Amino acid sequence: MYSPSATKVSRETWLKWREHGPLGDIPYTLGGSDVATVLGISPWKTPLELYNEKIGIVPAVPVEYNRESKRTGQLNEEHIARLFLDDLRRMYPDKEISLVFDKHMYQCGREDKNGRLLYPWMLMNYDAFIFIDGKGYLLEIKYTSPSNVEDVEMWKKGVVPEYYDWQCRYYMAGLNVTGIFIVCAWGFEELGKGRGFAFITRDLEMEEYMLTECQSFISRLVRKEPPNPVNANANLAVNYYARLYGETAASVLPFEIPKTYLPDVRRYMGMDAKIKKLEEEISAFRDAQNEILVKLFPLFEKEQKGVLKADKDTKIYITSKQTMSRQKILDEDALKRDLPELYQECVVFSPEKLMQVNRAAYEKYRDRIPADKRRWTFKEVKK
Repeated sequence: MYSPSATKVSRETWLKWREHGPLGDIPYTLGGSDVATVLGISPWKTPLELYNEKIGIVPAVPVEYNRESKRTGQLNEEHIARLFLDDLRRMYPDKEISLVFDKHMYQCGREDKNGRLLYPWMLMNYDAFIFIDGKGYLLEIKYTSPSNVEDVEMWKKGVVPEYYDWQCRYYMAGLNVTGIFIVCAWGFEELGKGRGFAFITRDLEMEEYMLTECQSFISRLVRKEPPNPVNANANLAVNYYARLYGETAASVLPFEIPKTYLPDVRRYMGMDAKIKKLEEEISAFRDAQNEILVKLFPLFEKEQKGVLKADKDTKIYITSKQTMSRQKILDEDALKRDLPELYQECVVFSPEKLMQVNRAAYEKYRDRIPADKRRWTFKEVKK
């Protein structure tokens, strides 16, 4: 167990502890946030990228993931935890519930029959501990932007993203705890409006699979055997390679590519030609649809819904609905650049909060709303 709060270490020292332990005697470590990457389900990082990070290979173009969202979550972590404590007390008024924050880092203490640590590479630092009638459960805090509408809707239903689920299972396995609460906030309104949560129970079968995969990853690091990038998410892998190598020097003469790559190159070229052909066909279909809409538009000048009787048993319902389409409300980058203090005042930033704090700035940085668009739907119904 290592405590940054007890020794007042810097963040840089804390990060070194997380990589090799406070004594520097652990060759390689894995934390809870690494598990999804090891399992190949991280939406941000491939196993090869994590492997290279662990052995010290730095990309030519570094990147920091979710910087603003992560910072906002860290600033409000304890506040979110206390709000959730109030939630639990309202849900279970007859139970004694308390909250303890934990700033320690733990090393898994599970041993083999000879008293040696089974998983010395397994380090954990969770957010807090929840006690309910004396029984302890872990608490993990997450934050997402209110603009991540799909994520917010899933959290409202108590659905935990798979990559966070494995992180929680890693903590339960390493700390020998039977359950963990995970809370995600996107605001500070009441439960269901500003945050959602789920309770995850320990599953030993899933745990065994996870630990086996993690041990295999550590073994690869020791053997200096990189993961096969072909087995990873192709989009993430290509993006990583672009950052890893950066811009390459211009060559006078091309280098020779081994002939074993010929089938893949031929296949790629064939796909490229097919994609171009399909894009041309899609464009032609769009043009043809627009020609039909030109004929239909006058019929819907004053009405949104119409019905066409195809035959005695079939009707086609057509709806033409006005919609307002826009990508975002505010140009946040410009606002942060021009008025950083005002932006900072909105710690959990939202356009609505800015409007309350400074209406003039809201109006100045509001994005232009594009012209109205119609959304057409065609539905054929048979008796």
